[in-house]
Amino acid sequence: AQLNMELDNLQAEREAATVSVAAADLVRYEALSRKLSGLAVASLHEGTCTACGLTITPSMQQVIRGGADLVNCPQCGRILYAG
Repeated sequence: AQLNMELDNLQAEREAATVSVAAADLVRYEALSRKLSGLAVASLHEGTCTACGLTITPSMQQVIRGGADLVNCPQCGRILYAG
């Protein structure tokens, strides 16, 4: 019963968080999540993708840090964000 309550709370939080996400971005995220065993997003740490370790070009790092567009890692395909 406690796990079901926690699951309901997490689903409500997810629904609230996705309200401000563009529909196309949400579809993209969900497709990646299914394809990549639930890990669709990785952070950019010291210029590398934390999921696969690929060094990201400085120009791509700038785009990621800008946050205006979603950028996928060229190697593993995950959406990168500047943590």
